[in-house]
Amino acid sequence: AMMELGALNCKPVRPACPECPVKEVCTAHRLDMADQLPIRPARPRLPVRVRLVTAVAYRGRLLFERRNLEGFLGGLWELPGLYLEGKEGNRQGLRRLEKRLGHRVAVQQIPARKSFSVKHVYSHFEETNQVFICEGAGGSNNGRRGDAGRTYRWIHPARLEPYPITGATRKILRRLDQTHAEP
Repeated sequence: AMMELGALNCKPVRPACPECPVKEVCTAHRLDMADQLPIRPARPRLPVRVRLVTAVAYRGRLLFERRNLEGFLGGLWELPGLYLEGKEGNRQGLRRLEKRLGHRVAVQQIPARKSFSVKHVYSHFEETNQVFICEGAGGSNNGRRGDAGRTYRWIHPARLEPYPITGATRKILRRLDQTHAEP
């Protein structure tokens, strides 16, 4: 009953002290501190991870990869990318990504001439996506599995409905639309 009373009256913003049947014995009410309680600890800062992403276009389609079924965001589709490791910089990360993609699809212009950044927050970390717009030169890996169980596909952005994609990828695609709409 006390917990129900607290949930209904002892709100963090504008507590309902005048209607409270136990306000006479309430220490917070007596000390005129009801609107300052409960004291919430500051949320810890989320760690920031940097992910390099390539938006590889070829004949109106973009290259997508499917994440491993096990693990974080398992089975979702996204633009090819990887997290920077340790003190690795963009240049080293792009070389590593190019090597991973290189024997499956032909990718030109890595590092790309155009790039932009998109932030996305998950419950346990913040992700900064450094997106590099690249040109593809084809590749025959549509639907085939690559390293670590990844599947790659060339998909037209207007035909993504059957593919579950990550929230970060949705943000990146919106930004790509804006980038291509600019003169």
